[in-house]
Amino acid sequence: MFRRDKKPELPVHKILVDLRNLEKKKYAENGNYRMFYVELIDITREFLTNQYRIPADVLLTDDLIEVMKKTNRISVENEKIVEETFLRGDLVKFAKIFPTQEMMKEDFQKIYDFVKRSTADIEAEHLREAN
Repeated sequence: MFRRDKKPELPVHKILVDLRNLEKKKYAENGNYRMFYVELIDITREFLTNQYRIPADVLLTDDLIEVMKKTNRISVENEKIVEETFLRGDLVKFAKIFPTQEMMKEDFQKIYDFVKRSTADIEAEHLREAN
């Protein structure tokens, strides 16, 4: 019998695994807010690049937000989540704010839920392309 390595087939599945692995690192509980946001944003950038074909891996946050709004590939609700998390993450990474553990957990959960919901965005895009 052949054994197949279990690899996530869709970007959504891989990113959900990556997010759960980030959560296991307990950065929020340990006060390592900078690494938390660095990794959360990197994971989200990878997801945006693979799932939505947005070059999130090479764009600055402001440019990425502009591209998201122009392409209409992501629902307005999801755009807002990404925008708020990335802007807060930039402030954290450059030591302008110090988030609370609750804020970090909330940002994580919003991104996690966004990734789970993203299939609706992709379906809407396919419908637009078909018309």
